[in-house]
Amino acid sequence: METKQFEELKDQLVKAVDESLQEVYNFDRKFMAQVQKTTLKSFKHAPNDPIIVDTIKGILGFKIYLTDENKFDHSTFLTNALHDMNECIQNWVEDWYSPRTNRYVEYYRVEI
Repeated sequence: METKQFEELKDQLVKAVDESLQEVYNFDRKFMAQVQKTTLKSFKHAPNDPIIVDTIKGILGFKIYLTDENKFDHSTFLTNALHDMNECIQNWVEDWYSPRTNRYVEYYRVEI
């Protein structure tokens, strides 16, 4: 994937997660700040690799799937997104790495 497209994809993910953080944890600014400082910031520096691209598309596809099925809620999305983002940051080079949301890559589309 071209660098510009990859950066836009990462930005799309960070924005989606940040929006859900605002909805779920707006009462806990300290927790939100911690997640933004750690997970979101770390993910912004993730390398342009097909495994990471698929992880991002899977997380965004999961959001699209939940929205299309009228099942979207910020807590469910956030739980799975943060889990996959943290696991990706730590383990993307491992042979066994397979994100929870991997099966939702097919639902990904640019306009969410």
